[in-house]
Amino acid sequence: MKSVSRNKLLSGLMIVLAGTAFSASAATDAAAVVSAAPAAASLNTEVNTIYQANCASCHGADRLGATGPALLPGNLERLRRPAAITTITEGRIATQMPAFGATLSAQQITALADLIYAPLAKTPAWGMDEIRASRI
Repeated sequence: MKSVSRNKLLSGLMIVLAGTAFSASAATDAAAVVSAAPAAASLNTEVNTIYQANCASCHGADRLGATGPALLPGNLERLRRPAAITTITEGRIATQMPAFGATLSAQQITALADLIYAPLAKTPAWGMDEIRASRI
């Protein structure tokens, strides 16, 4: 997720609301969204820290996989988000995937699920040159 500044977010809200009746409730909603932006940015930073501390050793710092599978939206098509949350919370029997329900909050686990279903900021190159270079 990209971090959005308060000013950009407020400007965007004002543009959207310019063509509509701007009521007191809309002003309250806009203020709530703007005040939630720093909390979302904080959670984004926190979820990356949580991922690096708990997941990166198996799934790779860049989510491209290591001893565990890559955690990319394309790889997770068969695993629905609720099942991913359950897997993070309870682990997977007969695999090396541990349970994190006792060490992470439900909000942190949901944020991790959101992270692994988000596309990478930069897609790695994997063309013929990289394939040839990977041959042993």
